[in-house]
Amino acid sequence: SKTTFIFDLGGVLVESKPIEQMLTALDPPLPYHKNIWTQYKSGIIDDAKFWELTLEDTTYQLQTTAISSQMTNLWASQPATGTHKIVKSLKNSGYTLVLLSNHSDLWANAIIHKLELTDVFDAVLVSESCGMVKPNEDLFLHALDVVGKAAEECVFVDDKAVNIDAAMLVGIDGIVFENVDSLWDQLKVYLGDVDSTN
Repeated sequence: SKTTFIFDLGGVLVESKPIEQMLTALDPPLPYHKNIWTQYKSGIIDDAKFWELTLEDTTYQLQTTAISSQMTNLWASQPATGTHKIVKSLKNSGYTLVLLSNHSDLWANAIIHKLELTDVFDAVLVSESCGMVKPNEDLFLHALDVVGKAAEECVFVDDKAVNIDAAMLVGIDGIVFENVDSLWDQLKVYLGDVDSTN
């Protein structure tokens, strides 16, 4: 039987905006460089270096700390999908909860804090500090290691089918997230008596 539920962050717990949209929403708007973002979320460069490289070919004289905190606030204000309520009720029912996100630690933790889930997750695994990015199967094996669970005990919820496929390759059941109601219906298959609203 299932003991552990692993949740993605963007597109599952909060509405997902691509990083390029987030950068253009800043004041001033900043350019998106795919390779810089890939390095950041993979843990190759840190937050300060990300901003330094992003600002490199602009004329802006900006403090990286100021623009970084503006971005952090922007991520934290992304609308919640309602999935956080399901996460809390699973926790109340004694399940192990894991967050697994392709993100920067700073931004992911800001969102989790805003959703009041800091104490709810048993493990928060962010690609930046893991040094691996979904759909890398090793990241799923690492998650299992961290919580000391077997793959067959776990269910993974993500909005991208490619990530679900990778989880299933290591033996973790997967649900492609569409909305809260359909997620709840699909979770019921694995659950005993859990109320979605408590």
